[in-house]
Amino acid sequence: MDRRREDPPRPTHPRRRAGPEVPGRHRRRWSRAAAVFALASSPLLAVGTAGAADDPPAAGAGVVSGVEGSRAAVVRIEVSATAEIAHIDHSTGDVNVIRGRYEVPIRSASGVFTSSDGVIATTGQALTVTEDDVVVFAANRLFQEEMGTALVGNDGDLARRAEAVDQYWAPHLHHCYDQVEHCVLFFVPQYTVFPHTREPTSTPADLLPVPDGPADVGLLRISGGGGTPTAELAPPDQQLLEQGLLTGFTAPPAAELPPGEMAVAVDPGTAALSSDADVAAALAGGMTGGPVLDPATGEVTGLAATVGGTPTVVPVQRLHEALAAAGTPPAGSEFDAVFRRGVDHLTAGNANASAASAFEESLTYYDSALAAQHLQRAQDTAGAEGAEDATAAGDEGSGGFGTLGLWIGAVGLVLLLLGLAFLLRRRGRRPGHRRPRGTRPGTGGVPTPAALAETAVAERPEPAPVPATRGASAPTAPQPGARSAPAPTYERTQLKQAPAREQSVPPARSAAAFCSDCGDPLRERARFCAACGSPVR
Repeated sequence: MDRRREDPPRPTHPRRRAGPEVPGRHRRRWSRAAAVFALASSPLLAVGTAGAADDPPAAGAGVVSGVEGSRAAVVRIEVSATAEIAHIDHSTGDVNVIRGRYEVPIRSASGVFTSSDGVIATTGQALTVTEDDVVVFAANRLFQEEMGTALVGNDGDLARRAEAVDQYWAPHLHHCYDQVEHCVLFFVPQYTVFPHTREPTSTPADLLPVPDGPADVGLLRISGGGGTPTAELAPPDQQLLEQGLLTGFTAPPAAELPPGEMAVAVDPGTAALSSDADVAAALAGGMTGGPVLDPATGEVTGLAATVGGTPTVVPVQRLHEALAAAGTPPAGSEFDAVFRRGVDHLTAGNANASAASAFEESLTYYDSALAAQHLQRAQDTAGAEGAEDATAAGDEGSGGFGTLGLWIGAVGLVLLLLGLAFLLRRRGRRPGHRRPRGTRPGTGGVPTPAALAETAVAERPEPAPVPATRGASAPTAPQPGARSAPAPTYERTQLKQAPAREQSVPPARSAAAFCSDCGDPLRERARFCAACGSPVR
């Protein structure tokens, strides 16, 4: 019996279908791939969003280098006088001269460096010292310490007029207040500058031109002022701005105490200053003579003064004229360029070695407390950024994710996608998903017997010749008169192909060597189909 007899077709495996996959299966496959991609990428997107939300603002956000440069150039000015007062008493017939020498504090003011050689600009009101400013304090000290009389009515403030408890000296005290001829006063104004440095320091200053009045510009110069910070001046023809930033000191400068600031409005017609805060009190507290800055550039647009009881700004044009008359034009310093470069780094968000290096270099030119504050801020921010990077790399409990982590996550996502694509491609190449030979694209089901026969004939190798059986004799010619054996008949199979050779296929399975369920080729001596898992029949 022919061993290559065709078996009747059987229904395909419910989990596998022979032939090409239908479009719905492709859609399901790519839907699963899209779901895997979404699940894999969502943690990275969440981490990236969280990292962006956790980024701290720049350390110098909103800081203008020009404004910071002008603030570094602001100084406090203590105005005093060395006074010598003498009272001549001849009411008893004898001439009795009582004298004293005192340091009389006058006022505190603010100013700003305009050149690197130590020239300071302020107002005439801040530097003007008159006899009325000196005599009351000096007379009170004289009568209290030399005459030995107590004073009342001034709450202990020696700068205010008082009444002598001793009735003999009471009229003489008022005579000194009024500077009668038997009370003589001599005084010399003194100016002491307190720059804003890390170590509190002070230095005497010399008055350059004598101011003409409170609305005039006053200039001082300190000795050995090379390399000081300077403020940039607005052009001399610039009109008064409607908005300004008044800056100055209301207390002695300290390393942790920067100059005060006050946003002010300027009346271009009258040059009057106004603010939500009390401008008059701020000027009386030490900000008089301080610069009024352009908030956008930090340029000095004027100087603050009190004229006729009204806070007023002295325009920058008068400042240019005073500097020209004194022969001290504005000039910047090396500190200015380096310090402002560091502020620009902070403003740009580069709170790292670049900003810190610039501030460190600026401190080699001038011991600015403001530069030291910015240096500390830059170092703290850079250290915090480094700690975040280290935490993201090694601390699992921090919850942070630095730039390195984002890169690692991106690489992991790419590798995941590549692996997914490889698996899908390999799945598409598996035998159960490959169209069997002999079927047309777009058709499913079991391949036809003709196609199976053609495939078997084309792919089966020629079987080796059958070796002779041991002990069998070679065929001989038939003997005369012997009955010849009937000629063998060869039955043709239903597949219309050459008859199979008995030794070419194993007797236990069909010679077609194809799965009767899915139509995929069978491996030799296989008991189950590798594609669908059906047993070999």
